[in-house]
Amino acid sequence: MPLPGTLEAGTITLNEAETRLVKLLLDAAHHIENHPSKEQTPALPQELADSPLELRFTGGWVRDKLLGVESNDIDIAINKMTGYQFGLRLNEYFEIPGNAENHGLVNPNNKKGSFKLVKIEANPEKSKHLETVTVKILGLDLDLVNLRKETYTEESRNPQMEFGTPEEDALRRDATINAMFYNITTSKLEDFTGHGLEDLRKGIIRTPLEPYTTFKDDPLRVLRLIRFSSRFAYDIVPEAQQAMKVPEISEALKIKISKERIWIELEKMVKGPDPEGALRCIDHLGLYPTIFADPSPKPTYKPDTTNWHCVYETMKKIIAKNEKDILVRNIILKSKDDQFMGWLIASMIPWSDSPDAAPTKPGRTPLPMTTTVALTSLKAPNQLTTLLTSCNQNLSEIKDLAYRQEDSRENLGMAIRKWGATWKLQTLFALLHEIYEAPDNSTEIVEQYDKFLSKINTLNLLEAHTFKPLVTGTDLAKAIGAKPGPWMKSALDVIMAWQLRNPDVTNPAEAIAQVSNNEGISKLISGESKDKHVSKKQKKGELCSALITHFLRQTLKPLFSQAKSNPEITAAGRKKIGEPISRKAEFGDEEVTKPWKFKEAWALDMLHWVCKSLDREIVEREWGFLIPPILSVVDDTDVKIRARGCEILRLLLEATPSPLLKRTGLAPLFAESLYISTTYLPSLTPEEDAIIILDAALPALLTLSKTAFPPPPSRTSDEKAYTATTASLTTLLRQAILTPYKHAGEHVLIAETLLNHLPPILDELGIETVRFLKDLVPLLGGVLMDPLGAKFPPLLLVGVKSMQCVVLNAWPRVGIWRSEILRGVCGGWLWVLEEGEGGDLEEIKGELRVLVGLVGKVVKGEEGMDWDGEVGELIEVDGRLEELFEGEVE
Repeated sequence: MPLPGTLEAGTITLNEAETRLVKLLLDAAHHIENHPSKEQTPALPQELADSPLELRFTGGWVRDKLLGVESNDIDIAINKMTGYQFGLRLNEYFEIPGNAENHGLVNPNNKKGSFKLVKIEANPEKSKHLETVTVKILGLDLDLVNLRKETYTEESRNPQMEFGTPEEDALRRDATINAMFYNITTSKLEDFTGHGLEDLRKGIIRTPLEPYTTFKDDPLRVLRLIRFSSRFAYDIVPEAQQAMKVPEISEALKIKISKERIWIELEKMVKGPDPEGALRCIDHLGLYPTIFADPSPKPTYKPDTTNWHCVYETMKKIIAKNEKDILVRNIILKSKDDQFMGWLIASMIPWSDSPDAAPTKPGRTPLPMTTTVALTSLKAPNQLTTLLTSCNQNLSEIKDLAYRQEDSRENLGMAIRKWGATWKLQTLFALLHEIYEAPDNSTEIVEQYDKFLSKINTLNLLEAHTFKPLVTGTDLAKAIGAKPGPWMKSALDVIMAWQLRNPDVTNPAEAIAQVSNNEGISKLISGESKDKHVSKKQKKGELCSALITHFLRQTLKPLFSQAKSNPEITAAGRKKIGEPISRKAEFGDEEVTKPWKFKEAWALDMLHWVCKSLDREIVEREWGFLIPPILSVVDDTDVKIRARGCEILRLLLEATPSPLLKRTGLAPLFAESLYISTTYLPSLTPEEDAIIILDAALPALLTLSKTAFPPPPSRTSDEKAYTATTASLTTLLRQAILTPYKHAGEHVLIAETLLNHLPPILDELGIETVRFLKDLVPLLGGVLMDPLGAKFPPLLLVGVKSMQCVVLNAWPRVGIWRSEILRGVCGGWLWVLEEGEGGDLEEIKGELRVLVGLVGKVVKGEEGMDWDGEVGELIEVDGRLEELFEGEVE
């Protein structure tokens, strides 16, 4: 192959941007020399301090230019300044008016002469021994650094750095072909090692100094030389190869070089033009156990690389374009990214037969050794480690299917879906593993896997892992509000298997029509509708109904059957007739008896979705499967779990027909559990937990009351039902609101929570609220008059709104209580005024005005009431009340 003209001549020709850059740098250097900095600079040897400022393009840019390859990345070495010092002076030069314009530098804000310096601190672990500065000028990425020499120790590859001469800087580099400079002052190529240009012409790689010392000082150079060898198809000189094989060098490579840096070099090798050459070199030099090291404290398994060459040689043949048209390449290794992962897979094959590594933590599934080596010894990214885990997990199954002559579209498709998005690379792993075990049969093995892929291709299953089922995982997970997991598989498999058996159905809407008789549900599941508010009374589609049945009977039932069932209910979900059966506390490992609280916690999300999606027909049909899990959750001792149970029970009751609840006799059982939940109060229960359970139990109790005792159209239409409804709501108000409020004490958040749930109960009671004025008016008046009320606006606000609700529902008797109501209102108003201004306080003032307006409206309609006179008297006592009564709100 003829040498590039630049290499043959040993000269470098600059392009336009590089020419402009050289002029710019020389002008800047001249300015810096003639205008020394007043700031303190590092002490330099006198000879270096007296020498002129010199700049050189170094390393890879020089090598690539000689090879005729353009590069936008230029390392610039400075002889007597650090890169950061030079960068600052360079910036200073361009801030001088006219300099930026002369060199065509204008930043995006039209502020001439400035550019961004990025200082990269020394980081030896990432092979950055000295700080550098990066800057972009004229479209070129520049790294500024001083010439240096290095002094190494036995313990570390991190050298002591000092200013050095060009010769010292060249000799410290990894290879002679990377050690040449282009002196921009003289426009000359400088080859201080005396071998750089010659070695580049001959296509050989050698170290500037004696190889053993070079590698002992910095073992990373071993990997860099292998990478350059494969990149340029150059030969590493024998003496360097011999030094690489020395055990001390291998040991130094393990000890001195970070795993992250090894991965970076391996990644560059495999992404280079000849990954097979790089792996062959590693194999030939015996470096496999060093690079792909066993991370175990006491390694017991040694990877066998005897047949490894057959693996990477086969990879090269498969990828080679001059090979026959094989599906393994066309299907598995089409893209550069696929080939990159393929080579990484090939590099891990010698570890594929190793026993699994010990679990990282007790109880965890042990990782395959391929994954462990990649994860620990290479610090490889998750993409590779996850792939390697899947490769090992599915290895036997893939091999079995590849030889079984499977014709079932359903079986092949479901297998591919199980293997996941990386199934093609997993298949490559299986192929390479077979070649590793039987290298003499490599041709037959490749042909067999070609047939396997051909069958998959013929059945149009290459992308089976991406096929969207009738309800995709995302749709289903979003619908039930739970994370994707094993609970989804059986549900999605039913849908997906049907699709695979019926490949002619390609329209999702057509598929949904096969299983759903409700357009609204179908559109919701298929994502075609944004209206997610489906009425409880509306009949659910077949798909929704089927999913509910599947979840209740197949998924949730096994999880909730580990613990003892409630002794007061039958298997059909009915109350047992006879004397109440005492419930005994259950002891044991809850992770076993109640997995839905721990590992299978998604079950609560699923149960919540089921109850949220119920209609009357489904409730009737699935009642026996609904009650056991719901009671298990609502009776749990964990406050947060119990609160979740209350919410789920509320959803069930919303969809439950009143006759069903009456027929099963479970209303008292539900009521008992819910009322117990309202007793979870401080100080036995933390305030935060008490609020959570009250917020769930109180709405559930109200729903239970409305379902168990549905109100008649009017009192006269059904006196008995009206009485029962009123009695139920009375019990709810007294036991769930008034009694807990007495125990709230100084816990204002508990008081606020209880009052938040008061208005809905009063609205259900309606006119019957008058029976509780003697309880409610003093209670709420006390909230309004509390001098600390304005210090906690939320409680004061909910107190005002609750008093409004009392007035609206008990208006016939409000006149009798007007004085106490006004006392509370006026007291609250004055406390708010004294507190000052604020968004919450302004809202409270507005609601107080609404409240006095409501009271005034009621009182003015009563005979013998002098509302205006009473208001005037109040204002006369304290003029600050005038604003309260201005423009009473109706």
